[in-house]
Amino acid sequence: MKKNLLSQCAIVLATVTTMSVVAPAVSADTASDLNDVNTEIAATKKKIADSQKKIDAATELQMEKSQKINDLKVQISKRDGQLKKQAQSAQINNSGSMLKFVTDSDSISDALGRTVTVARVVHANNQTMEQQKNDQEQVEKEQADLTKSVKDEKNENLNLLRMKADLYSKQADLTAKKNKQDATAQENAKAAKEAAQKVKDAKDLETAGREADKAHNAANEDAAQKNRDNQNDAVSKGDNSNNNTAKVQVQQVNLSSEQHGHGGGANGYPAGQCTYYVKMMAPWVGGHWGNGQQWASSAAAAGFRVDHTPSVGSVAVYTGGANVGGWIAAPGYGHVALVQSVNGGSVTITQGGTGFPNPMGPNTQTVSAGAAMAYIHR
Repeated sequence: MKKNLLSQCAIVLATVTTMSVVAPAVSADTASDLNDVNTEIAATKKKIADSQKKIDAATELQMEKSQKINDLKVQISKRDGQLKKQAQSAQINNSGSMLKFVTDSDSISDALGRTVTVARVVHANNQTMEQQKNDQEQVEKEQADLTKSVKDEKNENLNLLRMKADLYSKQADLTAKKNKQDATAQENAKAAKEAAQKVKDAKDLETAGREADKAHNAANEDAAQKNRDNQNDAVSKGDNSNNNTAKVQVQQVNLSSEQHGHGGGANGYPAGQCTYYVKMMAPWVGGHWGNGQQWASSAAAAGFRVDHTPSVGSVAVYTGGANVGGWIAAPGYGHVALVQSVNGGSVTITQGGTGFPNPMGPNTQTVSAGAAMAYIHR
């Protein structure tokens, strides 16, 4: 009996010893996996930061090109007006020709004076025509550079979305590894991985943006819900803080959009999105400018003035992940809103989009003017 008891104790002791040896090995494997994922996440974040710098630089270039093109067009238009006035003046005065103007002189000295005048006019006109030609060629060059920059930025944006989706997938995978018994964490990791693969396969920014947003929400389920709550809170506070002037401006914009009758079939954006709302309220914007964060480059390419200065009636453009005013713009999409009033360093915006109490808009709030990456002017 005593012998059997000793044998059993020995077996138990051996088992415990074996477990104590094996357990650390399992823990070490898990820790190694987590470290690998963390290293990958850190590397991906750096790539994302580098890519975002390229996109920001491209956007700045596009705004500069857009402004330069607009300035050149203004000068060309002014010269056209001057040349037309000169032509009309010549017809009205019935001068016939510059030669007649000289031959009608009363004396030799008068003829010499008129000859000098004609030479100056001809020289000035030649200079104007030459400048006109040079500026028109410069517009074409700037427009070509702008078009190339927009194309390059779209490719870089697609690359950025792929890296972001890959990051979200890694983050979800990390959470799943830390919580192996959590079924929701496993499902989120699977959903994020599937969405990241769809982003990788996507050929257009709209699809990539949509799937990147899914990957983000899967990896940050709690944060996504909290962000939607923040949107509701921000809009609620914004409505309470608006003055009467801002509310009157909202009504005026509504009446204006109904009066002109634009939108509907001309609006190529999904109903209930921020882009759809802005297009309905500002019919002059393009009907196919892409996701919100693409609007700045699309507008610049279309010839609109794009800069960092807000004005009433302009469109505020926010990059994906930007803090709009207490809530974060969708990473894959960005955000757009209509500026209703400007007060120093703050702007009152009205907007639509999922996550708001009224997706079709208006949802109004006052935010920092500097939160927007750019403003598009009519």
